[in-house]
Amino acid sequence: MDHSSILHWSRVPWRKRNPVSDVFSPQHPPDPLVRPLLNGLITSCREFNHWKKSGVCQKRNVATACCRAACLLPLFEDVLDSGASIPPSALPRFRRLRSIFLNLKALLHNCRHRSKLLLLMEQGILASQFHDIASSIADSLAFFQFELLDISEDTREYIKLVQVQCSADAAPFIDPSERVLQVQVLAIVSAMEEGVSPDKENLKHIFEVLCFNGWEDCERELWLLEKEREKMKSEQDYRQIRAVISLIGLVRYVRCLMYELEMGIQVTSTCMRYELPCPSMSEVVLMSYKQTEEGGALVPDDFKCPISLEIMVDPVASSTGQTYDRASITRWLEEGHTTCPKTSLDLLHYNLTPNFTLRRIITQWCADNDYVLDSDAARKVASAGTSDVSVRANTKAALEFTKLTAKVLVAKLSSGSIAAQRRAAYELRVMAKDGEETCSCLASAGAIRALTTVLESPDIMTQENAVTAMHNLSINDENKNIIMATEGALDGIVRVLTMKTSSIVARANAAAALFSISTVKAYRTTIASREPAIEGLMQLSCEGNPTAKKDAAITLLSLALVDTISAQLLEKGIVLSVIETLQIETQMGKGWTEELLALLTLLLRTPDGLAAVRVGSCRIAWIFVKMIAEGSGWLQEYAVTLLLAMCSDQVEAERSAAFHREQLRRNPAFLADLQRLLDAGNPRTQLKAFRLLKLLNTSIHSSPSLKSITRK
Repeated sequence: MDHSSILHWSRVPWRKRNPVSDVFSPQHPPDPLVRPLLNGLITSCREFNHWKKSGVCQKRNVATACCRAACLLPLFEDVLDSGASIPPSALPRFRRLRSIFLNLKALLHNCRHRSKLLLLMEQGILASQFHDIASSIADSLAFFQFELLDISEDTREYIKLVQVQCSADAAPFIDPSERVLQVQVLAIVSAMEEGVSPDKENLKHIFEVLCFNGWEDCERELWLLEKEREKMKSEQDYRQIRAVISLIGLVRYVRCLMYELEMGIQVTSTCMRYELPCPSMSEVVLMSYKQTEEGGALVPDDFKCPISLEIMVDPVASSTGQTYDRASITRWLEEGHTTCPKTSLDLLHYNLTPNFTLRRIITQWCADNDYVLDSDAARKVASAGTSDVSVRANTKAALEFTKLTAKVLVAKLSSGSIAAQRRAAYELRVMAKDGEETCSCLASAGAIRALTTVLESPDIMTQENAVTAMHNLSINDENKNIIMATEGALDGIVRVLTMKTSSIVARANAAAALFSISTVKAYRTTIASREPAIEGLMQLSCEGNPTAKKDAAITLLSLALVDTISAQLLEKGIVLSVIETLQIETQMGKGWTEELLALLTLLLRTPDGLAAVRVGSCRIAWIFVKMIAEGSGWLQEYAVTLLLAMCSDQVEAERSAAFHREQLRRNPAFLADLQRLLDAGNPRTQLKAFRLLKLLNTSIHSSPSLKSITRK
């Protein structure tokens, strides 16, 4: 009997059903625990009956598995309609079938929503999983005691036929056409390992058979492969990651080679990214946590699993978007539940997506608050983060694909339309984040010279993508030399920084690129020789968003390490500019830019810098006092350092220093804050606080740790 005929039979009423009044008759009261179980099985059978065909891979296995599972519908309907209680000996079989159906749903979801190339590579594993599910159904049906169930004879005979069909396959089925495709893809990757470029027509044929119809399909495939790489990273499956990296290189090359460059592609809803509920959540939960009466940190509710109410060590998201600890939600699913514990919504599938954003925030919070996650799961998660080098390591095939892709993108930057240039610059921007080996490949293909030509593009997004790509490439030390040796590259970055038409993101990334280049001491003077660069950085440090301010300030800080450049900054009025910015930040109440305070502290090294900072700081001494009271870490240390400079006796500023000392002595709240810093700060801050209190001629209650420091 073929599958289609069995499926057709499953849609035919098997016998005259009992009236509703009979189903709930007092003589045969339904078991309250059994009815939901049967309803869940019936719903699953109907879902399998209407399951859409698989797109490319495992088409026959998907169709066969859905057909066989759907054919069990008459059994469950007959048992439910009979109204009789299921004997205790039969209940485990029904529960076993529910568990099998859950596994089948997860497998079907993988075949529909997973990377096509990965499905192709793992066809043997998937075929075995389908075969195991069929065998499990057959085994469960073989041990059913039908004589104990109130079902029709027709149903019994029919279910026996289903059992025979499920046990008929002697071995997993692998589609020959899929096997051929797998061999072809593996041959291409192997050839690339030897430096042999693939034939374009062959690539076109393979991707057409796999139903890649354009840029959007490749975009989705790349997203899924990246997602798979992150999953393998969390599971420490580094051997498989290298294969995924090679496939990422292949798809990226084919996308740029065969399909028109497009912008604004939206990834389909099946590729939803599970992040925190709002963008500022990380700041909220990290900055506003409470403390217990004993002084220990109270775990924020956002960090607790809704099931166990304990802090999550491996947060994962369900299909409803809710986040749970992996161990807790796994137990929930293994118990046979099919709904979301928090929302009670039906789970669309049973895959769990790692919530890396929340994991990083929890890890940071634990580090800041000395909270120890003492569990095997926590140790596994912590160790997974130490192997980024292994995860990012490129295969030889991936690097060869990168070289070919870079050549295509460079050609489009040089002679393409504005839209093509915009997309090509974006692709280089993304690829340059894949590690130093990739950056070297891009530079050797001429990416830096090509990006230089579009730094002054009239298209804002092209310019932003180009300067960001340049910044990403500059992280590689050799690429810093190439950028400085490329005619127009440095000047182009400076113009992006200073152009009024540039976006704030482009200006911030231009500043970041200059900082990256300035880490080479020999290039600091060259950068500072471009006066617009200094002016642009100073302007950005005053009026940019927090990220832009940091990028500009840290670049100025790097340049100021050279005494001649420090003098140049003083002539440009850097002290006044920084002080005005700190005043604005204080008025807005959104926090201070630490890098600006670090810059003021660095300028104290020279007599001219000390004089300028002391004169300027007179206007904002109260802000430094506020920083000591409300800030933490480096912010407090910089504030104490600057107050110490203001209060120290110098011939040219003796009156000013005495005035400031008197003002601080009259502030008992400040003295109390300084004493607390003396007791609880880091050794450097403790020593500076001690010196400041000594200058103020106040009584000092020093801690034992401070005494050891001062003796040294």
